[in-house]
Amino acid sequence: MKKNIIPLLALFTLVVIIFGALAAFQNSKFHISHIDPTGSILPSSQKTIIFYFNKGLDKNQPTSEVVTVVPSIPHGTKIGANSIQIDLDYTLAENVKFVVNLKNVLSVGGEKISQAIPFTVGYVDYKKLSADEQKRQIADTDNMEVKYPLSSLLPIITPDFQIKYKYPAKGTKMPIIITNLAFSMDGLNGNYQSPEYLAVLRKTRTEAIQWLNQNKFNTTDYVLYFTEPELVSEFGGSYYSSN
Repeated sequence: MKKNIIPLLALFTLVVIIFGALAAFQNSKFHISHIDPTGSILPSSQKTIIFYFNKGLDKNQPTSEVVTVVPSIPHGTKIGANSIQIDLDYTLAENVKFVVNLKNVLSVGGEKISQAIPFTVGYVDYKKLSADEQKRQIADTDNMEVKYPLSSLLPIITPDFQIKYKYPAKGTKMPIIITNLAFSMDGLNGNYQSPEYLAVLRKTRTEAIQWLNQNKFNTTDYVLYFTEPELVSEFGGSYYSSN
């Protein structure tokens, strides 16, 4: 019995050594070691995607040739010591699909890697974001509230109107979105030009804009949008459609 055990132990040891050698070989190859966010879902609140590599990167390679996003989404790219960071200009709507193409990413040792990574935008609870992304969002919020002080007061909901904001694209004004809550179309048969409806719409928009002006609204940093298309030009704004 002992004679049979010895060869089995030797075989087991040999298998362990082989698998260890294969794992070491795989780990030594130039590859993406981690992605933030993990998986194929980009949280709808997240604008940053980071690819981490197991080896140092050549920082001199042109970012526009190394990274492309399909379909095209405005973004910036940074190549770090062992990472490539993509900063989208704005957050994306849920269910948007896109692919990040990494082409001939060059390590400091001259190795290259190309890979296409697909993402779908979806809701992810803040607590489930990576620790780094949580820190980035806190910092972004702090910076945003300095540049756009109104954002710290919104959203506001009254019986007559709602005011909320949307994250602005880089270098643009912050959209301020006003919705009428005071009037129901029941009984009007969809007549959005009825005197009753327009009178209430004027009143609620006037009140909403008064609230904004009392809280330092200005047209230098903000732009007005209304979720109802009527009387838009009368109040100096644009129609906002969520579609």
